Amino acid sequence: SFEPLYDGNIEVINNFSEIEFSGKKNTESRSLNYDFIYIGRLSKEKGIDSLINAFSDLDFSLAIAGNGPLRKIVEESALAFANIEYLGELKNSQVSQCLSLSKFMILPSKWYENNPLSLIEAFSLGVPCVGSNIGGIPELIEENKTGFLFDPFNTESLKKTLEKAILLNKEEYSMYSDNCMKKYEQSLSKISHIMKLESLIRKIS
Repeated sequence: SFEPLYDGNIEVINNFSEIEFSGKKNTESRSLNYDFIYIGRLSKEKGIDSLINAFSDLDFSLAIAGNGPLRKIVEESALAFANIEYLGELKNSQVSQCLSLSKFMILPSKWYENNPLSLIEAFSLGVPCVGSNIGGIPELIEENKTGFLFDPFNTESLKKTLEKAILLNKEEYSMYSDNCMKKYEQSLSKISHIMKLESLIRKIS
């Protein structure tokens, strides 16, 4: 049987977001323009092709922001489908604004993400996430608490998960938003990051 070489001697300290934490739930900030938003590199390993295929059969609105080798496909899809909008490549200062205009953030990645910063930024704004059940994503998204997970290699799994998310009522969505902000404050904020580092330093001193 496998026995971890350093079991009990490893501390995990997450990345943190530089977005200023407002303490306001997403539903309290402004009206929401998009059902889902993707912010990141436009490439095959990020699951962009699967994302577009899924939304081409759905009525939910999707905003896509970023740049990469699949940019032309995204632009063409935005022209072909009324529910898909391409926002272009965002500046850092625009990320929080666009996230705040979205009900959910989506991470359809097909490769092993470590600690996605976009997910942490979403949590800091109380935006629940829909993400691939692979790599470090399920370590951050708690199923039925801060978001939903799906099989990144199964488009039907993605569709069903999107439908499940969009069916949340106002009270349920508010609970998810609360949970995201609590998760951020407790383990993904700059302050919690510093506190964990200080604690680790004291342990090894």
